[in-house]
Amino acid sequence: MPDITSPGQVGLWIHRTETALNHLHDIQSLGFTYILPKLWEDGAVYGDPAAFRQLAADAALIDLPVVPWGYSRPQEIEAQIQVVADHLPANAAGIVIDAEGEWEKAGVEMLAHQLCHGIAQATGHRAPLHLSSFYAPRLHPQFPYAAFLTHCESFMPQSYVEGGTPPDIVTGRTMVQAYTLAHQCGRALVPTVNDPALLPLFHTAGVAAANVWLWDGDSCGPDSDYGVLGREPLWQPALSGFIKASG
Repeated sequence: MPDITSPGQVGLWIHRTETALNHLHDIQSLGFTYILPKLWEDGAVYGDPAAFRQLAADAALIDLPVVPWGYSRPQEIEAQIQVVADHLPANAAGIVIDAEGEWEKAGVEMLAHQLCHGIAQATGHRAPLHLSSFYAPRLHPQFPYAAFLTHCESFMPQSYVEGGTPPDIVTGRTMVQAYTLAHQCGRALVPTVNDPALLPLFHTAGVAAANVWLWDGDSCGPDSDYGVLGREPLWQPALSGFIKASG
């Protein structure tokens, strides 16, 4: 399996697995080198397990690695571990734990250790762990970054353009805060972006691998996730440039 933190690697997050069925060739032709379909939320499988299995099987046929992710809260820890152990596909190149505001409280460090250690042990350490969370750690001082990153190979900050924040500000905050944290923990930085304008900025800043949020967006509200699907012409030049420059 490839190291998804190596130069030129670009992953694509998928929230609703069924939306990517029959689109994997399209995704691969855009330049994405792996996909991140959602597998679990807390202690349960997310969405349609049959669609997830089919997507993983289809991806294996075209040598497209799968990196499942799950939204995790500090609850149902054993159930989360079991879900991942029961449903992790053979072609998994990693596992991403998406941990956000629910973890911003005292006393959750041991739960973070328990979750990460449990997943790694239950899956035979065959798929490296990665952390997805806030891109400006200074604004989230209670979040147990160090506990998670003890077990994870990379920090995947959610470096999103939201609420009118310009792309250069997002990139700057990521490099000052998220990169510093990842470097201090000895981990790779693989930012997840939601705007094509961020990719050249991150390359200029020295970032060599990234993710895109997301394949299946929506168009409701000012901070909507517009997605790659239906907006491929806006993403393709930025993806091609980033991959060519980084690879």
